[in-house]
Amino acid sequence: MFEKFLKFFIDNYKINYTLFLLLFALGIYSYNQIPKEISPTIEPNSLTIRGSYAGASVDTLNKMAVQEIEDEVKNIIGVESVTSVISPGRFTIILELEDGADKTAAISDTEDAIALIRENLPSDMDEPIIRGVAHSRSIMHVSMLSSKISRDKLKALSKKFKSRLLSIKDVSDVTIFGDSDLFYEVLIDEKKVNAYNLSLDEVVRIFSEISYIFPLGKIDNPKQQYYISTQNDKKFSKNLENTTININDQQITLKDIAKIEKRYEDSSTLASMNGNNSITLAVSQNPSGDAVTIAEDINALISKMRVDGVEFNVRMDKSTVIKDRLNIVISNILLGVIL
Repeated sequence: MFEKFLKFFIDNYKINYTLFLLLFALGIYSYNQIPKEISPTIEPNSLTIRGSYAGASVDTLNKMAVQEIEDEVKNIIGVESVTSVISPGRFTIILELEDGADKTAAISDTEDAIALIRENLPSDMDEPIIRGVAHSRSIMHVSMLSSKISRDKLKALSKKFKSRLLSIKDVSDVTIFGDSDLFYEVLIDEKKVNAYNLSLDEVVRIFSEISYIFPLGKIDNPKQQYYISTQNDKKFSKNLENTTININDQQITLKDIAKIEKRYEDSSTLASMNGNNSITLAVSQNPSGDAVTIAEDINALISKMRVDGVEFNVRMDKSTVIKDRLNIVISNILLGVIL
């Protein structure tokens, strides 16, 4: 039987060439369609809930949102443990699932739990996002540096660039290093406070109560001056400025004892390159995305984003490693075909 099979292909050698060409074409098609990655995708046995509330301090965010969510999701079937990470203005809650737990059902139950407590969360707070997919992968860092334009303009340009990066297919996240948020600072004038015969401690206490209405940030006291910072827009600033507070049977507006100024928050990360101001954007991709295609789209966007006085520098590009390895595979295949 086997000898007849071999004899058939020996006598009909043109079929061999046809099959070879079909397999070769199928290989090229598969190469273009399959995502190129160095390592396989690993699906974590956990869910994440991410939320943000601009300007809220860690304590305020914990009391107004995180505790509410934790109490509701910790009893979901299949959830083994709940861990939270809170930073000013944002939080992440990680739900570790039991072995063998149905992740799809856990996501659905978590969405229902969030919906039940939504009315207890601040009305102007962003909707918490639930994710149960594999972790994002870093694909490259893009640095924007300039010695000609101010850091403020560089920050504005980086946010525009981030928005356009996120519009690229399979780009899941962009983190900016060296950036800081624009916010409005409330500077309490101690002399005016004394002129109204008010206690500075009492004024600060009133502000802690206002924080349940307005998302106030940190309170500093350098050189006996109190700074109460909050992040939001001009409309918010006006509303806060005209807020009436009642202290010791006196009704006064905030602008009577304080001044509101716009400035950038101290950045948690400082970035520079070759002695110039720089802002770095770390780009991450979806696990199902093609790193090579994404990198090509990013480089095409950089070419369109050219700005006078601003240099774009691509570093830690994972797609170049993938291309090098693919080129080795292709050269081995071609060598085998020739031989």
